Amino acid sequence: MRPYSVFLLFSLFFLNCKNKEKRTLIPAFHHWKSQLNISNFEQQYCTELGVRTLYLRFFDVDFNEEFPEPIGELNSLQNQNQLNSFDKIIPTVFITNRTLIKINGDKIDSLAALISLKLTKNTEGAIFKNKIQEMLIDCDWTEKTRDKYFYLIKQLKIVTNKKIISTIRLHQIKFKEKTGVPPADKGVLMAYNTGDLNDPQTINSILDVSVLNAYITHLDQYPLILDLALPIFSWAIVQRDGQSVQLIPNFSKAVLSENKEKKDTYTEGVYFETNTTNKITILKSGYYNGIYLYADDVIKIEEVPFSDLQAAAESLSLHIRNKNFTLSFFSLDSTNLKRYDVVDLAKIGRVFSH
Repeated sequence: MRPYSVFLLFSLFFLNCKNKEKRTLIPAFHHWKSQLNISNFEQQYCTELGVRTLYLRFFDVDFNEEFPEPIGELNSLQNQNQLNSFDKIIPTVFITNRTLIKINGDKIDSLAALISLKLTKNTEGAIFKNKIQEMLIDCDWTEKTRDKYFYLIKQLKIVTNKKIISTIRLHQIKFKEKTGVPPADKGVLMAYNTGDLNDPQTINSILDVSVLNAYITHLDQYPLILDLALPIFSWAIVQRDGQSVQLIPNFSKAVLSENKEKKDTYTEGVYFETNTTNKITILKSGYYNGIYLYADDVIKIEEVPFSDLQAAAESLSLHIRNKNFTLSFFSLDSTNLKRYDVVDLAKIGRVFSH
């Protein structure tokens, strides 16, 4: 389908929502790479889907020996011209729950100031002018850390003078009485990671629609306005002696399909054989993408089929009632996008018009 045709498809969908249900849906992507390097292929997907909003992760916050510090910072900010096509940039900061466990309560004001100053410095470029009104804080807080996290949200509102969005996990929806509801301006429901990736018996830890459905029964009663993020990423879980020991991001079934006729396949120093459609066994120890794999390790590949993505969207559409919300895909990466036709991603948006 030609780019303008897909964009027209989205435009007609938005108009249809507005006329029938008065719902405005904004398509978006999350950028979670360590380098600001949006390829032409990725830009094309954004153009064809009419994506003008980007959640841009700038850094993580983790606890060192004495105080939280930024790590994993976004590099290559000199490529800011790649952000020209976006009207809205939402800076994103990931905060480990360990940070909240270890930080003293009287140090949270300083943490809020640190995050604010760091983001201010990183968004000084002219490209960000008038594009930033909100920021997203990504944290899987728990019942034990909720009070510290909620106070941090309040302080960030003050020091940044911006609207604060908080990620919301599925367990925080189902058990909101225990985990609480953050004092954010709104939330983004991260509708994935439905299973325990450390459990070898888990079928698909990224997205299991039956598990998702069990967690969203009372989603429409959640008191915070929610946007939505759906998964289009993949990974591989290294299983050794029946235990999950390592996660390899962006590992695709394409590796298997390209070599399905060969028993002994050589890839970056590692020999392996295909067991099933989503598992391989390492035949000879070696490195793969900087990760040392041992002979007899089993690599379990997890992806999200379009059918599951659509089924998840259909379930969620029954519970999300807000008239205006952002539907985002995690994340903007060529490896992810190649598994989905742009028309299929457009179909996911249309699900919410029903």
